[in-house]
Amino acid sequence: MDKNLRINIYIRNTYFLIALGIFIYLILRALYVPVLEDEAATFLRYIQKNKWLPDQKELSANNHLLNTFLSILTYKIFGHGIVQLRLANLLFFPVFAIYLYKITQYLHHSIIRIGCMMAILCVHNLIEYFAYSRGYGLSLALLMGSVYYVLHFYHTKRLTVLWGFYICSFLAMLANLTLINTMLILNILITVSLFRKGNNILIKSMYTMAGFLPLTLITWISLRMKQYGALYYGGDEGLWQATIKSLTQLIYGEWKLMVAIFFIAAGILGLIFLLLGKASHEKKSAYLSPRIVFFLLFIGNLIAYVALRKLFHINYPKDRVAIYLYFLLILFFCFSLDKIRYKKLNYIACLWITVPVHFLLNVNFTHSTFWYYDNLPVNFYQTILQKGGNNPSIISIGGNSRIENIWAYDNQLHKGILNDIQLRDYPSFYYDYLLLYNDEKLEWAKKDYNILLIDPYSNIHLLERKQKIQLVPLVHHEINDILNTKEEFVEFYLGDSLKKHKNLCFEISTTINTPRNIEGYFVLSTEIRKTETSREDLPLLSIKNQWKGENTFHHSIFVPNISPETDKILLYFWNPQKQEISFSKTMVNVYSWN
Repeated sequence: MDKNLRINIYIRNTYFLIALGIFIYLILRALYVPVLEDEAATFLRYIQKNKWLPDQKELSANNHLLNTFLSILTYKIFGHGIVQLRLANLLFFPVFAIYLYKITQYLHHSIIRIGCMMAILCVHNLIEYFAYSRGYGLSLALLMGSVYYVLHFYHTKRLTVLWGFYICSFLAMLANLTLINTMLILNILITVSLFRKGNNILIKSMYTMAGFLPLTLITWISLRMKQYGALYYGGDEGLWQATIKSLTQLIYGEWKLMVAIFFIAAGILGLIFLLLGKASHEKKSAYLSPRIVFFLLFIGNLIAYVALRKLFHINYPKDRVAIYLYFLLILFFCFSLDKIRYKKLNYIACLWITVPVHFLLNVNFTHSTFWYYDNLPVNFYQTILQKGGNNPSIISIGGNSRIENIWAYDNQLHKGILNDIQLRDYPSFYYDYLLLYNDEKLEWAKKDYNILLIDPYSNIHLLERKQKIQLVPLVHHEINDILNTKEEFVEFYLGDSLKKHKNLCFEISTTINTPRNIEGYFVLSTEIRKTETSREDLPLLSIKNQWKGENTFHHSIFVPNISPETDKILLYFWNPQKQEISFSKTMVNVYSWN
């Protein structure tokens, strides 16, 4: 067997063995790393409501369209669960690994190929996005697919290859809108190549439209989001501070100037190698050769960031939004090095062995390396549930809005037994249990609370009140059955006789029956002279993900610091979509406390 063939087979087998190991690692992370706030928000706002198309009411950067769409499918097929939530991104890791392997096949030197593979496949803090339901993993896999089909077209000149690019590029932008710049550059290169050839003008136009029509649609969506303030993520403090510094911090895990200098040096060396590299074997359309493509993609994106900021006041991308820059830099560096005449320089690619070493040093099954501040282990919920006794419906839990959706998601997974967390007056100290960050009045809270658990990554403390507040019964109110109503507002309590009490708790017990899953809210509102002064919403879908058929609802709404001038206290059910719903065996108990 030919020596080069043996080497290629060895590299291939080793590569896919490493890829398989990383895939297993990602599956375990998907199983054990607690759900992230953004993941939980995506599920609660879009997936469980079967909404993925952007509309004026739900324009949000949180809604990565392709991720939401695929996650809706996995949710419907496999049900509710953290692995099911992350399944779409997980399944795209093999796609990512295969396309990466195909791209590196265009590298001629084995050392450079190995370095390129390891630098991309083993960058821990970016690869872990394949184990989250956020869309970044999807976009990376599809970006690799898009690039591969462009390179394949350059080498084969077969027009049918471009359909692979058009499909991958459109899906990549649906997964991550910030890939618009990258896909625009690739479409321009392809269009120039098409019109330089002697193909039929109709065929040229058809292929050009196939690339630019999806690009136009994605651009329109982005402009709409910009119009409604949904493209807020990023920074306006400059390219260095917003993009380079934050991306370096994401990749390495903390800010290190030397790491940033290392990446900048890689970019400068890539440019030098590009200028010095031989081009004698490249075809006439050299602008579609791999090294030129990756140079234009890397430099073109940096130029686009500055232009978009100056012309349209769009923020510079930060950290995870700019992760594809890292991959473009590695590919630009390696393909430029691959054309250098001096073979000894190929060993520079060995520098990328530091990447898998960093991977091994960061292996964990406990937390996100980027969203560590949102980390809320499931045992926090389980501890409160175990200590809650026989009446969990009146347990009050205080928490930061940063973990609101995580708590709701955990509550759903545990059949919605506990109450929603209290947010409006956080961090007050009447709650039975408190989820408190270390930097938010922890020393003050220790006077009234005992520490039960501490998460070492997010520094969230689970506190239990030393002496529980005493709920004094005020009202026991039974309500006649309300059957098959489609009213938008269903009243449960109305009065002003309770305004002399500063703090109130409304315990609601009812049996809900609906022919299909319903989006509804129990709302407790206080008013002064017809002006709403406070409002507490308890969404059904933050308690349980399914309400179709007959279900028991038994939860409480806490309203602290009621103004003595209050002249109306109203408890009602808000049914915004006017879906059919019935309430039976309904009781409302009202308590006060000091």
